[in-house]
Amino acid sequence: MGRKQQKGQGGRGGGKSSGQRIEHKEAFQRMNFLYQAAVLMASTPVATSRNQDSTALTSEPSPNIKQNKCNTISGLGRFYAHTLRQVERKLVLRSHPYVKRTMCKYCEGILLCGVTASVRTSARGKNTLIQTVCKECQHAKSLPVMHSKELHAERAAVQDIGK
Repeated sequence: MGRKQQKGQGGRGGGKSSGQRIEHKEAFQRMNFLYQAAVLMASTPVATSRNQDSTALTSEPSPNIKQNKCNTISGLGRFYAHTLRQVERKLVLRSHPYVKRTMCKYCEGILLCGVTASVRTSARGKNTLIQTVCKECQHAKSLPVMHSKELHAERAAVQDIGK
């Protein structure tokens, strides 16, 4: 005559039980790896290899090779970031806001201050904005600065549920 307990509720609390498994754990681990690899590739400078057989080095770039404006292995980093976005979309997962802020929405490159992006602050009236400009596609991203605002993912109540 008693009531059946619903899945995911470990008693009267109504919250998630502490022994519950995380859904799509492998996908989150893969996304974490892809993000870290994209950041590493975006921050690694291109190594210039010199061929010992050639006597003269040409200063002109080859017309068949696309020139990298940031002098990093950003093409591979963009590939990893694109794969990360594909995993997110296919499984309908959410990334942390910090991860979303450090990725360009247009070229899918990683925005690293001083390396692949330039960052400026601008004050317009009462609002202060942080403007990040991607060096690859020249797209600007503006975010408001609110000192008192706390991200939803960083709230103590949300972090307690995640443990």
